[in-house]
Amino acid sequence: MVFHHTQNIPKAMEELLRVLKTDGLFMVCEGNPPSIRTIDWYTDMFRYKEDRHTLTEVDLINAFVRSDSFTDIQTRSVVMRNCSLNNWLDNSGIPDENIKMIKEIHYDSPDYVIEDYNMKFTDDDCLMDWKFAITSGRKRADAGRASA
Repeated sequence: MVFHHTQNIPKAMEELLRVLKTDGLFMVCEGNPPSIRTIDWYTDMFRYKEDRHTLTEVDLINAFVRSDSFTDIQTRSVVMRNCSLNNWLDNSGIPDENIKMIKEIHYDSPDYVIEDYNMKFTDDDCLMDWKFAITSGRKRADAGRASA
């Protein structure tokens, strides 16, 4: 849940390969927008929480594939149902003015975002489905030899 803060993913993958043993497993979990059409909304909303990159499952798979040093690359999506927006924000540690903006963004969401997140609005909260990608790969035995 920190890969989205990586400024240079190819360099990060190089470092991971340096410290990972042959046949070692690297696994990363990242929150993702629920659909391609919500990527911009997701990115805009998260700018009020932190400086981060929006990563999709495809981005994570490509990070492994482009390094050309992993085998058995796999990904799966996990969806946490009916997550509370208030609970997340109450425990986020972000400034109150940012919390207010994030809530407004959610309550003013376009229909397609409400649909894709399966948002349900209560008197004082927004319940929604959150999607995460878990992507993994094993370091190949010949990883790094071509560049040595």
